[in-house]
Amino acid sequence: MTIEINKKDILLTLSAIVIISLAIYGGYSWGYSSGYSSGVDETTKKYENPKGDGSSFYAEEFTEYRGNVSGIPINRSRMVYHSTPNCKAIENGVSMDRAYTDSTYRMNHSTFCPKCMDKRLIKLCERFLQESFE
Repeated sequence: MTIEINKKDILLTLSAIVIISLAIYGGYSWGYSSGYSSGVDETTKKYENPKGDGSSFYAEEFTEYRGNVSGIPINRSRMVYHSTPNCKAIENGVSMDRAYTDSTYRMNHSTFCPKCMDKRLIKLCERFLQESFE
C-alpha cells in the first residue's frame, strides 16, 4: 500500500491550518478578550470604593469615651478623612474641609480612610491640614 502526497494536498492542509488558526485568534481577540476587559473594568467600578480628586476632603468625626479621672469624664475625638462623600466606609456622616483648630491636636488625631484614599491623596490631605488651618 502506498500513500501518494502531492503539492495540492500539502497546500490544502496548510491553508486549512492557517484558516483555523486565524479563526481561533480572531474569535479570541474580537470576542473573549474585549468582553473580558470591559467586564473587569465595569465590575471594578461597581464594587471598588470611589476615590476623589483631592480638591476637597471630607471629615468624619468619632468621639470615644475613655473613662474618667477624678469624676470628670474623658472624651477623645478623632477625625477620619475621606476623599469623597460617597465612600462606603462612612458611618457617621461627613463635613467638607473641616479640621481641628489646634495644629498639634489636629495632626495627632487625624487619620485617613484606607478605602478611598491612596498615597497621593493622603499626601494632599496632609498638606491641606498643615496649610489651611495655620
